[in-house]
Amino acid sequence: MNLPVFAQDLPQATGGKEQTAQSSQTLRLNLDASTIPAEKVSQFAKAYLQVLALIEGQQAQLHAAETEVEFHRKEREIQDQAFAIIEQVGLTKSEYLQLLNLANIDPEFGERVAVQLQEISSK
Repeated sequence: MNLPVFAQDLPQATGGKEQTAQSSQTLRLNLDASTIPAEKVSQFAKAYLQVLALIEGQQAQLHAAETEVEFHRKEREIQDQAFAIIEQVGLTKSEYLQLLNLANIDPEFGERVAVQLQEISSK
């Protein structure tokens, strides 16, 4: 499962591709997808859907920015809103980004997330 990488949509969250690659490698070593509690998967799925809706809803405003300064201001606002959503569901920024990366690199965990996303979307 490949989820959109919101770390790219929220560029200041990860510190760049080099750090993201390093984080992915660390995740493979430190996180076992089978030991992540169902509650964390559920929190992640809820946050993911809300962040996705936020980003999709703000794309037009972001692209309508007339100056680079305005674009970056709006981008920071979206990032702040996304992280507020993440924290409201009970995850830290770091947990969210780690789970997002894990969903993209671990097929088993990606499938767990996909099932949870489908369950939430069908309610």
